[in-house]
Parts: sequence; C-alpha cells; structure tokens
Amino acid sequence: MSEKTNPRIRFSGITVYKASRTLQGKSGYGKLDQRKIDDAKQAVQEAEYRPFAAERIEYIGELVNKARTGGDYQQFVSELVKVVVHLKSTASTFGYDVIADLTAIMLEFLELTSEFDKDVIDLVEGHQKTLAYLVNSHDEGTTEKEAEVLKQELYEACRRYRSKNHID
Repeated sequence: MSEKTNPRIRFSGITVYKASRTLQGKSGYGKLDQRKIDDAKQAVQEAEYRPFAAERIEYIGELVNKARTGGDYQQFVSELVKVVVHLKSTASTFGYDVIADLTAIMLEFLELTSEFDKDVIDLVEGHQKTLAYLVNSHDEGTTEKEAEVLKQELYEACRRYRSKNHID
C-alpha cells in the first residue's frame, strides 16, 4: 500500500498503520459509546459461567475415566487440551482467575508430556477435582494465599513428574 492510502504513525520505535476507509467502514472507528460498553459489561456479569465450566470439568472427569480403561493417548490429550483451552480462555472474563491460572499450568504440562501413564491420569484427575471445587465454591471466594498454594502445588506436581520422567 502506498503512504497515501495507508498513512503511518511512528512513536517509540513502533509503526502504527491507520486503517483504510474500507476497513473502518466494516469494523467501525472512533470512540465507543459508553452505553454500549456498560451494556457489554452487564451482559458478562449476568452470564452464568458456573454451568458452562461445570459441564467442561465433568467432561474432564469422563476423559480421565476413559483413560484409566486404556485408549488412544493422542485422542485423550487432544480432547483434554480442547477442554482446558476452553476453560482457560473464558475463566478470567467471568472472574475465575484462579481457574485461568491453573488451566494454564495444566496446558503447559500437557504440551510437554508425550505419553500418559497412571501418574499423568492421577495428576489430571486431581486438577479436575480442584477445578470442580473452585467452581462450586466461587461465591465463598478463594483468598490470594489459597490461590497461590493451589497454583504452586499443581506447578510442583507437574515439575516432579517432568523431572522423574526426564521431560523438559
């Protein structure tokens, strides 16, 4: 694109390209109406995350049960990663920051683990039970100290497994 059709603004070593009029027409431009912002915030606050999360957490339990009876590792991990990513991507939006953090730790663990055994299944099951507890007790709240303990415990369990199995 030429400079005239896509003017650039530079500051602090960053180049910002102004959107073309065609793109602005499709996506909008200018300031957002505060009323629309408030309506969107209200919709998020009114949405029920608990049933959404509980359904996915229950599915993790089903996957664990299937894994205990044997099965295809790739399918187990593929399905588990989908569910964990779903939980991770939505948890913070609804104020479940601890769940977002725990699922991030689990996701990293799953990405580094190429085989599953009883220890992996046990670790995933413990993660599933922790998530279920957090979703069901969200109204009572989790203190920052409790959240840090939960995150540290999961992180350390994953680290021990990786160390024991020479995974890095």
